[in-house]
Amino acid sequence: MALQVVDTKNKKVSDVALAEGASEKVNKAVLYYAVKAARNNLRRGTAKVKDRSEINKTNKKIYRQKGTGSARHGARRANIFVGGGSAFGPKPRSFNEKINKKFKKSSIQETFKYIIQNDGLKILDKLEFSKPSSKEAAGVLKNLGITQALVIVNQENKNAQMSFRNLKDVKVVNDNNLNLYDMLRYENVVLSAQVFEQYKERYSL
Repeated sequence: MALQVVDTKNKKVSDVALAEGASEKVNKAVLYYAVKAARNNLRRGTAKVKDRSEINKTNKKIYRQKGTGSARHGARRANIFVGGGSAFGPKPRSFNEKINKKFKKSSIQETFKYIIQNDGLKILDKLEFSKPSSKEAAGVLKNLGITQALVIVNQENKNAQMSFRNLKDVKVVNDNNLNLYDMLRYENVVLSAQVFEQYKERYSL
C-alpha cells in the first residue's frame, strides 16, 4: 500500500510506501481504550464539596431531643439542612490512566490506519513558509480541499506554526506532541513527508 505525497498545489510529487498492515481492519477496541485514557488524562479532578466537618456552623444541638413534636436533630451542619454539609459529594481525585509503551505504539498505529483508510491523511513534500502568513496557510488548505485539520509541523518550523494557528477549525501541534485524541477529533491530518518518515520509523507504519 502506498500514499501520495503532494505539493502545496495538491499535485502529486511522489509515493510513500506503507507497511502491509496498513490495509488491515482497524482494531476499534484499541482506539476506544486509547481515547478513553486520553480524555481521562485531561480531567483535572479538582471538584470538591464540603462535608459537615468543614462547615462553619455551631455544633450545638438545635433543640431538645424530646417533647417538641418534631424529628430529633443534632447540629445545623447536617446534610439535610440548607447550608449544611454535602453527603457523598465529589472530592479531589486523579483520573489519570497509565498506558504502557506497547499499547501506546499499537494505538498510534491503529489511529494512522483509521485515518489513512478514511482518506484523512495529507502528506506534503514540504511545509515551509518564508514568513508567517495565515493567508498562505489558508491557501494551502484550500488547495487540498479541506477546511478542518490537525496540522503537525516540525518543532523548529516556527513560521508554519504561526501561519496555521490563527485559522478557524485548525489546530497546530509540533511533531513531538503527537496526540491520537486530536488526530481522531479532526477530519484531516496534514504533515510534511519529513515528519511522516519519522513516524514511520518510530511506529513501524
